[in-house]
Amino acid sequence: MFEAVLFDLDGTFADTAPDLAAALNRLRADLGLPPVPPRQLRALTSQGVRGMLKGGLDLRPGDAHYAEFYDRFLRYYSQDICVETTVFPGIDPLVDALDECCSPWGIVTNKAQRFTLPLLARLGYAKRAACVVSGDSARRAKPAPQPMRLACMLIARHPGRCLYVGDDLRDIQAGRAAGMVTVAVRYGYLGDGEPIEAWGADHVVDHAQEISALAGIHCAPVTRSTFSGSRPMPQTALILFAHGARDPDWADPMRRVCASLREQAPGQRVELAFLEFMKPELRECAESLVSEGFERIIVLPMFVARGGHLKRDVPLLLDELRQRHRLTRFELAGAIGEAESVVQAMAGHALALIGG
Repeated sequence: MFEAVLFDLDGTFADTAPDLAAALNRLRADLGLPPVPPRQLRALTSQGVRGMLKGGLDLRPGDAHYAEFYDRFLRYYSQDICVETTVFPGIDPLVDALDECCSPWGIVTNKAQRFTLPLLARLGYAKRAACVVSGDSARRAKPAPQPMRLACMLIARHPGRCLYVGDDLRDIQAGRAAGMVTVAVRYGYLGDGEPIEAWGADHVVDHAQEISALAGIHCAPVTRSTFSGSRPMPQTALILFAHGARDPDWADPMRRVCASLREQAPGQRVELAFLEFMKPELRECAESLVSEGFERIIVLPMFVARGGHLKRDVPLLLDELRQRHRLTRFELAGAIGEAESVVQAMAGHALALIGG
């Protein structure tokens, strides 16, 4: 059984084509042009604004007025983002089954966050998803693997134990590059390029209900009344662990990271704790999460590299917690500054300062 299922949004999780076509036809009306039948634009929907402007107005990046119509399209779309949009048949029972099995699921899309989160909220899924990674959440969008890796970090799962489901070639490319098992859906938009059989997906399905079998969802339902909320309590909590300082403003960057994670993964518990000088301290934070019933607690050090605290003090503290709470898994991740993506981000920032 896979540990998590991640979905592309447009054309995989939700049928957004009708509202995107409506925005395009408002643009055509501005120009005195007749509407284009939505079915003619459907295959281009996964390409976002670029695809819609190409299919509906024969506009491409670099053309005169492209930027103007790009912005106007997004303005129209944001005004009516979820009028006719619905989830595809089979998605709702699939998500219910994942929730009942306490299997995290999430969204990884190239759609900008300012559209992704309102749309999922209108559909009723924003607070249910364990993570929501948008096109501007990671340094690069799909087909690059960075958004997939970010999603795995947010849900604390290894990519090889995740299914990624998509309806476009770039979805499959991104999933495979991240080491995930990929599923291509025939019911989606599919684009106007190579046929779906040529994408190299591990599986191809005709209906969302087939994903249940691939994910191995065969466990007994969880009684929802056991929990205080409307869905099963997540099993894993993430603690961002920083050193702390006497200056109260010192922790502002860590607080911003924590807030960003909570926004991108509204269903995932994320806390910030400190070694000294600031509250809560790591022990206090971990004890609180244990008392709430979390079975797995991951401590992510917000340190540039491992020093004496991470090599000696923190492992001793976690060993003590393991002795006190034998049913809880405590995991210490590597220092965030040692991650290759963070190293490259710091290098990129430094180059930008010197105009490189």
